[in-house]
Amino acid sequence: MSWEAIGAIGDIGGAVAVIATLFFLYKQIRLNTRELERANLHQSAQSTMSNNTLYVQIWQPLMQDKELADIYLRAIKGEALSEIDSLRFSVYINTVFALGEAAYFQTVSGVGFDELSDDATEVIDVFSGYMCKLLETETGKNWFESDAPSLYTEEFLSVVGNARKETNSV
Repeated sequence: MSWEAIGAIGDIGGAVAVIATLFFLYKQIRLNTRELERANLHQSAQSTMSNNTLYVQIWQPLMQDKELADIYLRAIKGEALSEIDSLRFSVYINTVFALGEAAYFQTVSGVGFDELSDDATEVIDVFSGYMCKLLETETGKNWFESDAPSLYTEEFLSVVGNARKETNSV
């Protein structure tokens, strides 16, 4: 056997090795893609569950605490609240806004709420009606002006402020 024949066999062996390597890489990339898709679905499900839990946590105090439900109704009706009642209602408002901000930034980052919308301002529209209702109360207005700026990002508060303007102009 000549050196040329041995070189040709080596080239064929090298080509087979390259093809085998490419096939292996193809299988690994395909497997990795499937695992990433599963991880994304899992993350989306976790995000939805987390948001559902937060949603329940918002309404649960009103359902379980008659006194807080009474405070809520008096505030929504525009009745005066004592200092302690105003504090309790402010904490409730803060809880609602925490959910709204979490939903907003999850959407901005591309995690969760894709089935609703991939536009964060559209997602906030889901919450804005209720948030604006809370901010129309005397306690809500005071909370938004005094406490909210130190608790929430300027970006989120700007979106809420725009939603309030739209609600008030309608």
